[in-house]
Amino acid sequence: MKVKILGNGGAINQGLYYNAFIIDDHILCETPPDIMYTLSRQNIAIKQIDTIFLSHYHGDHCFGLPFLVLNLFVQQIKKNIQIIGPSGLKEHCEKLVELAFTNDHPCYQWLNENFVFTEIEQDKCSIQDYSFLF
Repeated sequence: MKVKILGNGGAINQGLYYNAFIIDDHILCETPPDIMYTLSRQNIAIKQIDTIFLSHYHGDHCFGLPFLVLNLFVQQIKKNIQIIGPSGLKEHCEKLVELAFTNDHPCYQWLNENFVFTEIEQDKCSIQDYSFLF
């Protein structure tokens, strides 16, 4: 397993990149506000990402999701990207995209056509061959 730390700053930080990491170059954990810049800075192509994990819905963990979705939409990367997170996952993701672009924007519908939403229990999660306890 290869884990690359993309950032370790919290909601209040002194100029650090927000919390995020990627596992084996395809499982993205958290989508903070600066995720597009961070992925670019680390030379990680978004087409590699097939799974996104959101631990909770605080802005420093998910406010970058609409811009990741938009970039995937613009590049027409069509695949069933799995997004894993707590209860209400689909509704939260839709609301974030709606707030960023409105529900009339084509990436709003594209989100529902190209993402698979999986809700998890708050204390454990399995993603592909990996198990997480938190």
